[in-house]
Amino acid sequence: MAADCNWNANNLACSNTWGILLALEELRAKFSLAGALRMDALAFWNGAASPALRALEAQALAARMDRLFVKLLQAKYEQGKTRPQALAALQAALLVAKGTVCELSVVVDEHYNFQGELK
Repeated sequence: MAADCNWNANNLACSNTWGILLALEELRAKFSLAGALRMDALAFWNGAASPALRALEAQALAARMDRLFVKLLQAKYEQGKTRPQALAALQAALLVAKGTVCELSVVVDEHYNFQGELK
């Protein structure tokens, strides 16, 4: 997935992923540095938590992100994608300790169509 990742302020999936994580206080990094942050550096990640508890935390964060993408940013799901698919994909990406915010934004881009997004 990393090969598909191009952290760019002109990409709405990147800027919206960063903005939502910033608003949720999951990260504090400025945009230019945030793409390289790993999932295990986000606030929800607890290295001492069991995998089951971490999965619950990731599921909750995925649901909060989804609500903000859809309600606040008025994103639509990409054609052929559903809310359950988006939630599962976000949760899976959030659970990859060495996965980056940039890689998370690729998952976001695959599942959400943001207003003003050029395809």
